[in-house]
Amino acid sequence: MTKEAAKMVLADDNFQTIVHAVEEGRRVYDNVKKTILFILPTNGAGGILIIASIFLGMTMPLTPVQILWVNMVVAITVSLGLAFEQLEKGAMDRSPRNPKAKLLSPYYLFRISFVSIMIGIGTLWMNSFMQSQGYSGSDLQTVILQMFVMAQLFYLFNCRSELGFAFNKDFFRNKAVFLVAGILIVLQLALTYLPFMNTIFQTTPLELKQWTIPLLMGLFVFIIVEVEKVISKNVLKHVRSRK
Repeated sequence: MTKEAAKMVLADDNFQTIVHAVEEGRRVYDNVKKTILFILPTNGAGGILIIASIFLGMTMPLTPVQILWVNMVVAITVSLGLAFEQLEKGAMDRSPRNPKAKLLSPYYLFRISFVSIMIGIGTLWMNSFMQSQGYSGSDLQTVILQMFVMAQLFYLFNCRSELGFAFNKDFFRNKAVFLVAGILIVLQLALTYLPFMNTIFQTTPLELKQWTIPLLMGLFVFIIVEVEKVISKNVLKHVRSRK
């Protein structure tokens, strides 16, 4: 009866067990939020890409099957790496979370909107620019597809820390992130260079110099989000200090 009435039952006489349970609970909760912070901008950018193309009367930069590929490979597979992130420094110093607190805070809504617009509009702009430079057909779509994916791959590393700097002493601690990143790169290379993948996804092999655009787009997104995190961290600290 005691066990049934209790909210928590210790399996041993060590109260450190409670601390470990709280640590694991906070780690899981934080990683769920990081995964959402990664997945929603991925879907949001795709939505902006489609809606903006329709309203602006532009040719869709990506075909439906290519968008499906992005959603299946990037949003589902790669995001699994975030589930293995370790508890961030200072997480145990936080006050207990309000059970009524919303999963998506105002900052999360801002970050999701900001990254969605940046990747979606950036992809549209680059599509128009490359068209003006003579790119067309599957050559153009392949570069745009790789650019869209690289932007999200680099953003994955932004999401490993909510507001902290991406490059820290724990950068290499989560091996799963690098494993899924490697798998994604292999899949993208297969999508680009295997003939049967070219046929299914309407892609074409790229020259080495053509990879410059996707990599620069990914680096641009990574840097901008890191700058945004520094600014947001200072703003949130100022707001909390005034309460």
